[in-house]
Amino acid sequence: MLAIFGLLLNLASFSAWVGFLAYLSYIIFTFNLTEQALILTGLLVAFKLFGVFGSAIFKTLKEGKWFDKEENEE
Repeated sequence: MLAIFGLLLNLASFSAWVGFLAYLSYIIFTFNLTEQALILTGLLVAFKLFGVFGSAIFKTLKEGKWFDKEENEE
């Protein structure tokens, strides 16, 4: 279950990066700099945080050998 949560955080990080790139192409045609700065900052923070949390979960599971635990118990 924790591995799925880690994968979802990595997917959220990827979607934040895609949203960041899509918004960069959109802001070419808009001129409200305050909104642009807030949205871009939020997307970058989401990209970094979700990536850090997702990779930390996978690292913890890998070091604790949680991926092989089900096979060893049989």
